[in-house]
Amino acid sequence: MASHVRGPQGPQEQNVRLVSVDGRHAELAFSGEATGAVAGQIEKVMLDPALQNVSEWTFDLSKVQKLDAVCASHSRDLF
Repeated sequence: MASHVRGPQGPQEQNVRLVSVDGRHAELAFSGEATGAVAGQIEKVMLDPALQNVSEWTFDLSKVQKLDAVCASHSRDLF
């Protein structure tokens, strides 16, 4: 199921979503174009209170069509 948020130019696809949290482990799924433009989505997901004690991460990149260095670097800095 795709999540959408309304932006100034209409619906914007969510490229980052929290799949599961189990104690200290969480899984995030990325899709579409994971570029610097999705940095805000990553930060929004990271604000979820369920992630407060997470220390082990799994990233599902199976649906990513493009990953740029800006997104990869920003993600590394957050985790």
